[in-house]
Amino acid sequence: MTSSTETRLRKVRLATERDYQDPHRPQYHFLPPANWMNDPNGLIQWRGRYHLFYQYNPNGAFHASIHWGHAVSEDLVHWRDWPIALAPTPGGPDAEGCWSGCAIDHDGVPTMAYTGVDPQVVCLATSDDDLMTWQKHPLNPVIEGPPDSIRARTGGDFRDPFVWRGDDRWYMVIGSRLVDQGGMILLYQSEDLLHWRYVRPLLIGDAQRTEPFWTGTMWECPNWIDFGAEQALLISMQTPPSELLYVG
Repeated sequence: MTSSTETRLRKVRLATERDYQDPHRPQYHFLPPANWMNDPNGLIQWRGRYHLFYQYNPNGAFHASIHWGHAVSEDLVHWRDWPIALAPTPGGPDAEGCWSGCAIDHDGVPTMAYTGVDPQVVCLATSDDDLMTWQKHPLNPVIEGPPDSIRARTGGDFRDPFVWRGDDRWYMVIGSRLVDQGGMILLYQSEDLLHWRYVRPLLIGDAQRTEPFWTGTMWECPNWIDFGAEQALLISMQTPPSELLYVG
């Protein structure tokens, strides 16, 4: 462990001890040990435990240097902090932050698909010790940004991969936008999680429409839920932030 990492973890421990003495700090709903937290992501059940990951800055109560925090529960109510799962790698595709994504079971191997920045790309990480530590894939990034056919129109927004297994292959949806048109969800396919084929826009919004049908200028954090006869796409819209549910 490097001296800078030891210093950072020591600061987190001190902040944790201080914050847990704060009578105004919620004790029921999950909170990070200290400092900044945003998107929860990568929730996965593994060998009888629930693992929750979340966007986390261990260096202060502000959005910067985004890591993946990690907490574990047996009942989804009582949580224990585990070591940080992902941290930016200097000079790597996630040097400016490890942004949102998902966690899946790939033939018995816990695997994360997440957003590296900057620019926004898709990266993978795996664990060989029941999710305690994570190793980033040497082929990262596995997707180097939006498809060439629409890259210029996305404004570089390409984030928050959500992956699931369907039939005999993997599928991925990822949040994006079309400048001056609206939010967009892109669909990809893969046989091995490493080599992805862009299929098409799964859904495109219309930022020109007004309430109550206004759908925002950028779509983030897509989730695909399969109910068998029907499927649902859950997204988060930018400006103003809210959520929409599409069923089809």
